[in-house]
Amino acid sequence: MKLFRPAAPALCLLLALPAGAATPPAAGKTHTLFMGAEIAVERNKKFYRVEDISGSSFRIRIGQHDVLVPTRQAVAQLRIDHALKLGGTSVKLDKVMTERVYTSARDPRRQFEAEAGAMGGAGAAADLAAIEVQQAEMPFITPAVRDPRADQNYIRELQDNVDRSHRDLDTAHAQFRSDQNSAGAREDEMRDKLADGLFDAIEVAFEVSSPVPLEDPYLLVIARVREPGAKAGVARNWIYADKLEPLGAKPRLVRVREGGFPPGFALDDCQIRIYDRGREIPTNVSPKRVDLTREEARQYVVMEHLAAHRGKTLPPAPAFGQAPPDLRKHLAAGRYREAVFVRVREDGEPDGAFLDEACSRPLRDPYAEAIVAGTLFAPALDKGRPVTGVARLKLEDLR
Repeated sequence: MKLFRPAAPALCLLLALPAGAATPPAAGKTHTLFMGAEIAVERNKKFYRVEDISGSSFRIRIGQHDVLVPTRQAVAQLRIDHALKLGGTSVKLDKVMTERVYTSARDPRRQFEAEAGAMGGAGAAADLAAIEVQQAEMPFITPAVRDPRADQNYIRELQDNVDRSHRDLDTAHAQFRSDQNSAGAREDEMRDKLADGLFDAIEVAFEVSSPVPLEDPYLLVIARVREPGAKAGVARNWIYADKLEPLGAKPRLVRVREGGFPPGFALDDCQIRIYDRGREIPTNVSPKRVDLTREEARQYVVMEHLAAHRGKTLPPAPAFGQAPPDLRKHLAAGRYREAVFVRVREDGEPDGAFLDEACSRPLRDPYAEAIVAGTLFAPALDKGRPVTGVARLKLEDLR
């Protein structure tokens, strides 16, 4: 869940905490603060946030309608917004590889192999021509041909066949010797092309796993690509999107290979981002990642809220919460669909859950109460000052 625009007090908290990029969270670290990415697509001079993807198409919402935007085709314009996000479950990416590669059509090694195959074909043609010469000469060792009374016209036809076979053999040998002479030059040419590095594709590969099942994940690869000869810093964004199979604790190999880039392009940066049902999930390689305890996460939420809404009067609201994996099963059975009301203290801590807004009927459900207790709230504000209030919470809205 995206929170609010980063503000100075919240950043002070971020900078004061130890960075934990690419390392497992320490004991007691239950949340992750990281620099997330939101993609927006332009339609009719307005930008619309990408809500999800369908296949390899972005899904945006215009008014009351969902619109699919193919990612394999050029779109009007894409915008990438970076903002601090708060997450819980952290996905692990392992054996990450991002590099420039060749498409099959432009790979010098494949071209050399094809030419070597052609050279092998020339050798085979010479062998076949030699066999044809032997077959053409075979009749001359028979008594019938050596007999002076043999039909001379027939003998001339046999001799013409032998002569033609020898000419074919000479041609095949010449072609084979020519290929042999040029093989070294072709190998040198292949090495020169490899040294030029005229790559025209990107390949990304990694293993991904999640300690908590993700049922509807998708992948974004965001790269900064520079045209051949372009100055440093003059790059364009390239984005690849695709659905992933449901993720769990068992690592799953993901490989992406996309061509169509100008030969010799430069790859300035390449990031892998994982989303589930439209929400970005932190990974062990997320930019500016910091692992937080629940108390540190609560402080961040409150400080962010106060800095972003100075002087305003607002009711309290859920800021970040995580549903347990079995909540969906309860929802399917018709349970926990009604909203609950949570009394929220001025420091953002929940102080009891109730069935009514007047907080006169306690919830008295340990399962739901545990979810409420784990949820982070932005406190109510009275002209910018935090006060106690009552927040409305639907458990089915939690991720």
